[in-house]
Amino acid sequence: MLLSELLENIKVDLNPKQNVSNNISYTGIILKDGEKERVVQSLYDNNVVVKESFEKDWKIICHHMTINLGPLKKDLNENLANGDEAEVSVTDWGVLKEEIDGAEYPSLIAVKVKNDTINSQNETKHITVAIKNGSKYKPKDSNNIKEWTPFPIPFKLTGNVQEIANK
Repeated sequence: MLLSELLENIKVDLNPKQNVSNNISYTGIILKDGEKERVVQSLYDNNVVVKESFEKDWKIICHHMTINLGPLKKDLNENLANGDEAEVSVTDWGVLKEEIDGAEYPSLIAVKVKNDTINSQNETKHITVAIKNGSKYKPKDSNNIKEWTPFPIPFKLTGNVQEIANK
């Protein structure tokens, strides 16, 4: 067969459809409306943060608990499906600190959560609550929290399993 015949038989798709799984950034338990406010209120009620400075100086996130990066991995959670309702118990809170002028200040706050039936790729299941404005930290840095402080009374949050697309 001649090279010209081979080239004629090669079809090049100049406008390929994107693989849907490549568009999924992560899968998580996305909190239902009102749950973010409950978490933040628990931080106020337990004197973890001061309301006035927290609302002014912090970016409140409190959106989800990561299950895994990319589409839902069935080998991690075989009985879980996109859209399933899920519940987690908030048990602890933790912070990461930054050094500013020789002193350490909290710059990231997260809550530790528990659900015995849903697995996560993260070593510690958690929800990033907030990051101080101007901080070097990103939400993924919550994975680096090593010390957690228990809430006096754990509480439950609800959400839905969702695959979240890349921005």
